[in-house]
Amino acid sequence: SFAERLGEGRVPAPDVAIDVAWLFAEGVGGKLAPFTLRALTRSGADGGFEITGLAPGRLQLHVRGRSGAVKSRELTLSDDATIDGVILDLSPTGTISGQVSAAGGGPIVADVEVSGADLERPLRARSDAQGRYRIDAVPIGRVQVTARAPGRRSSGRTLIMRPGKTEQVNLELHAGAEISGRVIDGDDNPVRRAAVVVRSRGAETVVMTDHGGGFQLDPTAIEVGSATARALTPWHSPSPEVPIRDGEELLLRVGPGGALGGVVVDGNGRPVSGAVVTIAAFQSQG
Repeated sequence: SFAERLGEGRVPAPDVAIDVAWLFAEGVGGKLAPFTLRALTRSGADGGFEITGLAPGRLQLHVRGRSGAVKSRELTLSDDATIDGVILDLSPTGTISGQVSAAGGGPIVADVEVSGADLERPLRARSDAQGRYRIDAVPIGRVQVTARAPGRRSSGRTLIMRPGKTEQVNLELHAGAEISGRVIDGDDNPVRRAAVVVRSRGAETVVMTDHGGGFQLDPTAIEVGSATARALTPWHSPSPEVPIRDGEELLLRVGPGGALGGVVVDGNGRPVSGAVVTIAAFQSQG
């Protein structure tokens, strides 16, 4: 079991979800691949929590609060052991603000995203009529800031976020010479590292999406008006094939992946609670 205390500057952080990530564990058939069980419990009003019945192995605690995210040190849990006394201080974060403008002057209303560091999903904001934007709670580390607007090429900048700092990032968007697009899932979240397959003039080319799910195509390499595009990832069903039109941003929506369900029983057919089920092998069929 774990009995820990979360804190931001040693101030208790209540109602924070705690994940447990196993770096090494032994299964019935041998060593298991690393896996994570999410939100096994939440911290109480005093920041404390307890998780019992955990499988032995090498593991970490992962937590995320309003001001950032943190992982515990690597812990080794043996049978019937108890680990306590670890303090988890949620990492401080920074802020990114700035202005999006057209090349040569003039503010632009644009979608701005921050990805990278340990973000599972990009942080998003939209610039106002003066082109100004602000994104708070940016985690510490290397991040990518990207601005997009219809009819213009996306623009981005990479920087290192430091605790408590506000970084000024101004971005200029040039008139779009390329054809741009995005790949999203069923919840409108961007899908990074998706393969966008472009079919034109009897041939296929592939481009990969960036951290924000965006991609760009060279219009001179395809026959705009008759070319099509679709998105593929190992974790989703493919998007529909859509036509590529001049001046239109492509939006490719991938579907949900498949699902497995079943019952775990013992040798006598009785249900077994608390078992960990893992995928031992996986091969994508596109």
